[in-house]
Amino acid sequence: MGLWILELKRVCKILQLPLSLSCTPPIFFEVSAHSAYKTIQEIREKEKIHLIELEKLSVIDQLTGLRNRRYLDDNFEIERQKIKRNNQKLCLIMIDIDLFKRINDEYGHQMGDTVLQEFLILLQKNIRVTDLLSRWGGEEFIILLPETSLENAINLAKKIHTAINAFSFANIGKLTASFGVSKVDPNTNSNMESLYQVDKALYQAKNQGRNRIVAYKNNE
Repeated sequence: MGLWILELKRVCKILQLPLSLSCTPPIFFEVSAHSAYKTIQEIREKEKIHLIELEKLSVIDQLTGLRNRRYLDDNFEIERQKIKRNNQKLCLIMIDIDLFKRINDEYGHQMGDTVLQEFLILLQKNIRVTDLLSRWGGEEFIILLPETSLENAINLAKKIHTAINAFSFANIGKLTASFGVSKVDPNTNSNMESLYQVDKALYQAKNQGRNRIVAYKNNE
């Protein structure tokens, strides 16, 4: 009986469930070993489901429903190891909505959130099933493109760029976006090195006047 109570306390603590094992006057009850075992198993199953849900929430961006930065980091590392082993191609596209702060300032943050949601739908319609789209933070998005050459990555960026320029956002109208594109070098030592390269290309696109695509070059 003592072990059952300890297990019940442990699981309720993890699940943040209230548990009271004391009352006045005390109530004594009997429980068979089978019933106790069955109850513990049920609690463990609920605990497992709860932990799975927590894990899902930890890799999902709450506003857009996209995979977040943590999920991208984990999967990027997996893909980076693949290109090292199998000599495959891997590219990144980083996208930033131009002058997004102005939207929040002029129309309010709720409208800014609506724009982000419309923007991600636009991205999802124009990428391939094999591509991994995630929200990097704020108004920045990253697309991981397995088995994709730099030329094909640039072509995909052009397709998305054209779709954005043709789209009219609710209550806002036309918006533009800047793109950085890079090929992941299998000899890089970390994800951060590759992300720095695509971020640098994006910075150059914005610095050159926004609303354009810039590909990272190794000699820059």
